[in-house]
Amino acid sequence: MTLAVLTSDQFAALRSAYMNANIRPGSESLGVAVLVDQKLVGVFAYSWAPTLGNWGAHLPQQPTVYMLSDFPVSTSRYAKLSKLVIMAALSREAQLLTWRHGHGRYQSVATTAFTKRPISMKYRGVFRLLKRDQKDVLKEDWAKGIDPNDSYYAQQYQLQYGAPFTGKPLAEVLREWKKRYAKDVKK
Repeated sequence: MTLAVLTSDQFAALRSAYMNANIRPGSESLGVAVLVDQKLVGVFAYSWAPTLGNWGAHLPQQPTVYMLSDFPVSTSRYAKLSKLVIMAALSREAQLLTWRHGHGRYQSVATTAFTKRPISMKYRGVFRLLKRDQKDVLKEDWAKGIDPNDSYYAQQYQLQYGAPFTGKPLAEVLREWKKRYAKDVKK
């Protein structure tokens, strides 16, 4: 398993090909490809720009870098491939990339998930829930013609997750993912 830094154009192309079109694009500072046996399995991106607000302070390991985006590149027979991508984003190699390309010696990662459920199964077991906000579609919004069934408005929870970098090398991350989440993968 390896990581490769992406150009902004490469990240944008992969983002538009594999991410949900309803998710508004952000401006990444560092896009990273996750490769297993030289095959692209996913992408994550960090941003140095966003303000974490007071929820970032819930992580004891400071400073914290913001993970703007993470996604597997396709659906596959491995239902938990997205967990491999976020586990790679917490690896020792990922941390070294943030140190080399970022503005500090980052010790932890924070991200945001928008979902219909009060918890994100994707981050559960890898990241810790730091904050949960529930949003309601107001009657005034309906009066403005906003469809409450629209996929953007159907996402009722904004969840803030965070975790320290694990210090684990990518080879160990892949072994752990296979053991925990990919029971059908040959060891």
